[in-house]
Amino acid sequence: MQIGEFSFIIATLGTSLGVINKTLYPIIVSVSVITTFFTPYFIKFADPVDRWAEKHLPARLLALIARYSQSQTRNESEVTLLWKQALQRTIWRLLIYCVVLVAILQLSAHLLAPLMESFMSTGTAKAFTVVITLAAMAPFLLALCFAGTYVLLQWDVDASLALVAFIMPFFGFLAGILVALLR
Repeated sequence: MQIGEFSFIIATLGTSLGVINKTLYPIIVSVSVITTFFTPYFIKFADPVDRWAEKHLPARLLALIARYSQSQTRNESEVTLLWKQALQRTIWRLLIYCVVLVAILQLSAHLLAPLMESFMSTGTAKAFTVVITLAAMAPFLLALCFAGTYVLLQWDVDASLALVAFIMPFFGFLAGILVALLR
């Protein structure tokens, strides 16, 4: 009965604030009264209806329902274990990509920059070194930003805007570090 009373309060408040049309108020009250009246019968006949459905529904549909029910009844330890595994994978991936990115920076500063300076002027060499380094780092930055490769297959405008908004500060930061290392 508390749910019915609560719906009356919400419907009255919605009508008085003008959020709900006055013609909807009797419908809301009627639905509330009907569900309040029939709820005990729904509970009483749930088991017989379930047994009937198990006999008459197709096996594939029953398998889907069973799988859904199992996924809904996972216990806390299973969910905690799944979260731990996801967190461990994320931390390992973050560490590995960071090591790779630092290695690219170091190789670029100690090998690529001197090589480029031997072929061209210092300013041009630094610019080319920064561009090549960022191009080498881009796949790893993308992998850090997005958890799976499926995201790249479902590319849309929102994803590209998020990529630009998320990666451009990294490029600026990394370019600053690279320029500082090259000085």
